[in-house]
Amino acid sequence: MSHSTFRPTHTVVFGAIDRGSERAATADAITGAAAHAGRVCLRIDCDCFVEEYPDRIDRLRTTCDRVTSADANYDDYCTREVNETPVVHDILTVESWHLYACVQHVRLDRDGETVLLYNADHRQFDIDGDAVPGALTEIETAFDGVAAGVLPKRPLCEWVVDGTRYVLSPPSLCVGSACFGLENLRNVTIDPGTMTISLEWASSRPSNAILAAITGLVERIGPDRPTKIEFNSRETFEAAEDGFETILAAIG
Repeated sequence: MSHSTFRPTHTVVFGAIDRGSERAATADAITGAAAHAGRVCLRIDCDCFVEEYPDRIDRLRTTCDRVTSADANYDDYCTREVNETPVVHDILTVESWHLYACVQHVRLDRDGETVLLYNADHRQFDIDGDAVPGALTEIETAFDGVAAGVLPKRPLCEWVVDGTRYVLSPPSLCVGSACFGLENLRNVTIDPGTMTISLEWASSRPSNAILAAITGLVERIGPDRPTKIEFNSRETFEAAEDGFETILAAIG
């Protein structure tokens, strides 16, 4: 099985959603999408997870196949049949830090290729909708009504202001070489009169302590998140306006 050639067409953008609702919707999305793929695989640190959830690990080891992992710190387990996904659902909905620290990723495989990849700690959720359109529909349904949405994984708009290139491409807004996750975007104020777009961000850190420290260091030495963007072209401003409104509609 390989995800080196994984080419996602869509991504899930999370908004101001509480983690309980996020876990539930994500688990429903993945288990629903599994019916359109071959199997579900988890890369998990069983020694970490088993301390708090021995029953879940016991069911995982009993109902799933252990396969060779590319990471010596984790075990790879894959379901044998679609109806074995409840054990995956149970792992994805634990109400503790173990999901973020002990599960490296969850993926769906079809014909030996990865078609979905999810990482809870990074809030990464990508899907190849061309390969499994039915799975994409299941995911869109699962996130309907919560502060998250499925968007094309491609640039919605690009523009240059004062020599700096901006690219609004879910799940990020990239400014120059720095990219900022849209899951932290809380409010967008659009002023057509002055052709400005103001952005309000929430601070966020990964649950993993080491990753959180690295993130803090990068933020201190890297560029700040943009909070006010001024445009000198009506056409460019309207393109950016449409892009941000698309984001807001998805995560609102």
